[in-house]
Amino acid sequence: MQLVVVDQIATLTMSNPKGNAINPSFLATLEGLINALEASTANACIITGQGRFFSVGLDLPLLGRLPRAELRDFMRDFSRVMTNLFATTIPLVAAINGHAIAGGCVIAQQADIRIMADGPYQIGLKEAQIGIGLPIVVTETLRAFLPSGALVDVAYRGKLFSPEDALSIGLIEQTIRSDQLMEKSLAVAEDFGKTSAAIRQIKWAVRQPIIDRIRRHEAASLEQWLDTWFNPESQQLIAEIVQTIR
Repeated sequence: MQLVVVDQIATLTMSNPKGNAINPSFLATLEGLINALEASTANACIITGQGRFFSVGLDLPLLGRLPRAELRDFMRDFSRVMTNLFATTIPLVAAINGHAIAGGCVIAQQADIRIMADGPYQIGLKEAQIGIGLPIVVTETLRAFLPSGALVDVAYRGKLFSPEDALSIGLIEQTIRSDQLMEKSLAVAEDFGKTSAAIRQIKWAVRQPIIDRIRRHEAASLEQWLDTWFNPESQQLIAEIVQTIR
């Protein structure tokens, strides 16, 4: 992973084997880059993925082996890092360059605007399809931008969407040709950067009450989420998915 700042516009590029999968080392690096972003001269930031993936989500082959206590520790880290990304007052553009599944979609939803490459890609929260719930950091930040009418399909049914369908329900704000994605994202980031001070104040005012709710209910939500993960039916479905990945 890397963070590059050019002319006060930062680009945070996620990279990890097997589709930028999210595991403990990924989270630690991302958290460090968020801290570096906050300390930088950037007026806006683009977050994107390396290769053909934005992120395929959690590293199931690794996390599927963890006992409850260790998975609890990981999910606390996940919640903290996602909250920190949501809480940054620096204007944030998600340049979704490929699949953004489950945790990958979660990363995208922390941004202020989501622009997705128009191609054979999918985006969405598929957790419900395998019997896994959604932590409060996901549901609260999702509700911050998703139209209420789309919540059933995105959260309860766990549907995956093409870029065109994601645009139609408000899961993303724009689609664009893959070869124009970064150019367009840079233009949006530069536009945000012109009024960065105002946007920072507005972001804080809009998002701080959401962050307070996340932190207030985080512990109880995590235990409920762990119950769904370790449900026998969910464990079987996770194991089946892991077999297709290996």
